[in-house]
Amino acid sequence: MAGRGRALVIGGGGGRDIHNALSSGQRRVDVIELNRDIRDTVDGPLRRWSGAPYSLPRVHTAIGDGRSTLASRDTKYDQIHIGFTDTLSASSAQAYALTEANLYTVEAFQQYLDHLRPNGVLNVSRLRRLTGDEALRTTILALEALRADGVERPERNVVVVLGKDIFGE
Repeated sequence: MAGRGRALVIGGGGGRDIHNALSSGQRRVDVIELNRDIRDTVDGPLRRWSGAPYSLPRVHTAIGDGRSTLASRDTKYDQIHIGFTDTLSASSAQAYALTEANLYTVEAFQQYLDHLRPNGVLNVSRLRRLTGDEALRTTILALEALRADGVERPERNVVVVLGKDIFGE
């Protein structure tokens, strides 16, 4: 859906989203990973299974907080992806499900939208179950960010896709 230019992955984790961006034809993938040890482990001891995604050509990684690192850039992206970025710790339960590193606030979503090129896509993957209805909360955040930015009919700019529940619930 997004142009095949430049993608941003916030929270590269095990590399799934990096590989997805590359396989979808993105020419450059910027990754912001909070934890240097994750990058080092995924590209080091786990490289046999992960494919060392952080070291692939066209991948450029910064270590830091996703939101503050993005705020320091004026880069525009064709796609920004945030995939399952949280720790699922006790603080992530129910009412606090979207507090992880301030990535899930109306202001954060406005920042993501501001870093998209025209026709760019913000793609956020959240769990529908397990720790509360995070998908619904994320949808509401996206709608509110669009409304706050003056979009008259924000619901025409948001798509919700329900995937298969691999936990059997």
